Amino acid sequence: KGFLTYNVNEKDCSPYEAFISIGNVGEDISAITNGYSKLISLALRAGISPNYIIEQLKGIAGETQSGVGENRLRSLPDAIAVALEKLVPRVHNLVGDEHNNMSNNGKNDRKFSGNLCPDCGKPLTMLESCEKCSCGYSKC
Repeated sequence: KGFLTYNVNEKDCSPYEAFISIGNVGEDISAITNGYSKLISLALRAGISPNYIIEQLKGIAGETQSGVGENRLRSLPDAIAVALEKLVPRVHNLVGDEHNNMSNNGKNDRKFSGNLCPDCGKPLTMLESCEKCSCGYSKC
């Protein structure tokens, strides 16, 4: 099981970092995912499109694969690409809508935390110093 957090700049909705977490600190897989996080974040800050990063990582096959059919993950880079491919459009759509609402409606207290709800997969928002989801989930 892994976690990917994808953050965008609140002012212009430009992507600027990704955090990937798999395994425990001190394990090789944790170090490798930390390296991917840093390189992806560096690429995003340099203006490289997240779609180009996805294109480069997607389909890389390794010895250890999991899942079948559409759910098959060929390697760690492929799994990162699949996660980014699902997450990036959702985050940009939601943050873009939020950005437009803030511009049109003035102050808005809602801020996305960058994490996804473990129950439904929607982005969590920070409300009252607590991560919450529209489905009712609360991480307090």
